[in-house]
Amino acid sequence: MNELEQFHTREKANKGIKLPLVTPTGEETDHFLMVLGVDSDEFRDKDLEAKREMIGISNSDSDIDEKQWIKEKNLELLATLIGGWSFKEELTIETAVQFLKEAPQIANKVNEIAANRKFIFGNG
Repeated sequence: MNELEQFHTREKANKGIKLPLVTPTGEETDHFLMVLGVDSDEFRDKDLEAKREMIGISNSDSDIDEKQWIKEKNLELLATLIGGWSFKEELTIETAVQFLKEAPQIANKVNEIAANRKFIFGNG
């Protein structure tokens, strides 16, 4: 590894890590999510898109409820961080958003893991 490579995060962020899922009561399950890092290409593209949309909303006379829009965009961004899962349902942004909306404890965990590079690099 050369000196520059020790700072590279993109490749591992795109690969992600496996997050075993437990029920709200703490019971272990066979289900998991593959959580990408915030340095992943998918997340960075979606984040940039959301920022551009927000600028457009701010500069317009739109009737959009900004608080609701922000809540929805945050869920979409978190859903983008799910690179795979063990459920039979097809993984789409819509199914991931719905899952995270109804399981906020998992949304919080996805956010925590994705944002903490130590988890992605195996030191968390």
